[in-house]
Amino acid sequence: MDPRTDRSTRPFPLGCLTPLLVASAAFAYTGGSPAGFTGAPGEGTCVTCHSSYPVDSGDGGVDLIAAPDSYSPGQAYTFWVRAEDPGQEVWGFQLTAIDGAGEGAGTLDPGAPDSTQVMASGGREYVGQRTLGTWAGVPDGPVTWRIEWTAPASPGTGPVSFYFTGLGGDGNHIAVGDYIYTGSWTVSEGAGGGLDLTLDGVPATVSRGSTLTFTGIVTNTGDALAYFDEADLDATGPIPPTNVPVYDAPPRVPVFVGSPRSGPITVPVPGYAPLGIYYADVSISDLGVQLDVETITVEVTD
Repeated sequence: MDPRTDRSTRPFPLGCLTPLLVASAAFAYTGGSPAGFTGAPGEGTCVTCHSSYPVDSGDGGVDLIAAPDSYSPGQAYTFWVRAEDPGQEVWGFQLTAIDGAGEGAGTLDPGAPDSTQVMASGGREYVGQRTLGTWAGVPDGPVTWRIEWTAPASPGTGPVSFYFTGLGGDGNHIAVGDYIYTGSWTVSEGAGGGLDLTLDGVPATVSRGSTLTFTGIVTNTGDALAYFDEADLDATGPIPPTNVPVYDAPPRVPVFVGSPRSGPITVPVPGYAPLGIYYADVSISDLGVQLDVETITVEVTD
């Protein structure tokens, strides 16, 4: 399993989610448990309510998918909490991010507001499931929840730890027969993830009525995971300026250190295009900020 895309901590944690659909008002946490049950220092877990079995004693687990190894201050990251448990069919989780002093680190946002929500308590933020996010009736798993996390804006925070707990419920509408799992993942503070765009195979000429084709390569030159969500080609020449959206997200494209992303860029050249020299800026951006740009020159011929 690629360590950059698999964040297993067996057994997996699924925060103290709550007795999903429990009949008793004391356990009516279908829409998400109270904050503070991630297993982080000073916190309990969902086994406080779902106490049929010791924590981490079942055959399932919870992990993080595509979580970064390190972060760049102020950078936004997307990853997923994944849970599975044979024989279970109702699900929940809770996750928090803290620094070395136990304070909340960065900003958590619900990746899918209809199924996840953010809460705050004691200086920490928490993200957990809503009622729609219990994925009730999905047997065995795996199920996933999307997480959006923006790293602390100011350098010097240091390592940040994600603590998460999860629940695999049997769907009997009471807080018995459910398994709770816990886990954590720590990311270091990096100098940053910088993206560099290079273009390969750009022809000197292209015939009108054909297609201009070349390859774009995006390389992470930093030491932290980085993203781009848009690539554009803006051309000028004998005809009015032309914008070609090469890629327009979501989703944001992750670029890991040491693993460049590449793909073809194709631009149709109209048969009526005037002959002459064309210039084009090819750029990549993320969240509205241009990260890099390369300029090409191509002559349109018969």
